[in-house]
Amino acid sequence: MKATGNGSDGDRPGRSSASREAEVDSEEEREEQEENDYPPSYPFPCDMRLELGAEEHIQVCRHLCRQHPGGTQSIAVFLPGVHGGVGPCRQPGETFDEAALYPLLAARLSEEHAIDAYRCSWPFMRPRMRYAVAAACSVLHYAIREAAKEKRPSEAAEKDGAQVNVAKGAAGDRRTIRVFFVGHSLGGAVAVHAAEAVARHLSAGAGGVFDRLHAVDLELGGICTLNCAIDVQRHQQAAPEAKLFSALGKSCGFFICGDADEVVPPEATEQLHEVMPMQRKRLLVLQDGTHDLFAHKAQLLEEIAAFITEDPSEGI
Repeated sequence: MKATGNGSDGDRPGRSSASREAEVDSEEEREEQEENDYPPSYPFPCDMRLELGAEEHIQVCRHLCRQHPGGTQSIAVFLPGVHGGVGPCRQPGETFDEAALYPLLAARLSEEHAIDAYRCSWPFMRPRMRYAVAAACSVLHYAIREAAKEKRPSEAAEKDGAQVNVAKGAAGDRRTIRVFFVGHSLGGAVAVHAAEAVARHLSAGAGGVFDRLHAVDLELGGICTLNCAIDVQRHQQAAPEAKLFSALGKSCGFFICGDADEVVPPEATEQLHEVMPMQRKRLLVLQDGTHDLFAHKAQLLEEIAAFITEDPSEGI
């Protein structure tokens, strides 16, 4: 399936990809626009459609680890750019690639580690930020609810000898599940805002959609952004006295950009990295890296997998 338009991701006729991406973090300016103003997203063979209410939904592809549900230790949520679909590192000129970065990374994490991976796609292009953040949080809520279920011993025995941590379900028996958001372009901005919402909920200790998940404790492991389409200066101007992203100080971050990105300037990622209050954070600038980062897929597969699976007591 071929991409359309002249931009790296198949742009809407009459609009440059640069101008479109520059607007994705300005959700307040287009909150009144209707979903049907935008075409359907790029192809995404999902296995679940998560209903959000008010006729909204998000498409999801689940990669469940062999230890699921009783032994799931982490959950990773992958978010695409403005066009939805399978995400970055597609074969150039294609709108679909089963060997893009997200499918490969999600399969690797779930097969080699106790990590449940959830790949997401918007049902239409250029979703509103408010919708996208709510959708990402809803996917996380669903994933945690599923991972909090007990695994029957008979099910554990059928996992081909895999070491499975079966939740006993006894009073006081709890486990911690670490949460990661990974986002490309618009999805990077969604990852930042969704992670901030989760962090604020966890620091408050009460209220919100996660309260009924009594079997597990949550920990925000971190966020990883790739060519993140977020305007730090606009946020600073909107709240000059505020400390940006203060709720994310206890998590870790991995911020990636390509120095040849003609859609989102690499300075956007550099500024995001600079203002993040995290003590454990890393900036990776990829030489000759384009917006899609296709030429760096092998490196990204290794680097992001290491970021998500690292020992939290060690530096990134």
